[in-house]
Amino acid sequence: MGRGKVQVRRIENEVSRQVTFSKRRPGLLKKAHEIAVLCDVDVAAIVFSAKGNLFHYASSHTTITRWCHFSAPLLLPMGEYNVNHSGIFVSQ
Repeated sequence: MGRGKVQVRRIENEVSRQVTFSKRRPGLLKKAHEIAVLCDVDVAAIVFSAKGNLFHYASSHTTITRWCHFSAPLLLPMGEYNVNHSGIFVSQ
């Protein structure tokens, strides 16, 4: 017998939300890796925590560079609501 369908909604309790994020983050990055291997595609996953910490996965070291080059014409100029995060790509 399977589990019942879970209603997807925001977790109101901040501590529970952070715990859930911490537990699900590795699974999300693992799924990104799996789809890259199974489908032989380049995959990038970029996740920011509620505290602003960066977590990422890239199937190759050039994936994010390729995305930046591809989407450069679509990016808005730096402004009040745009923040440049290009200098914070570090391995987790």
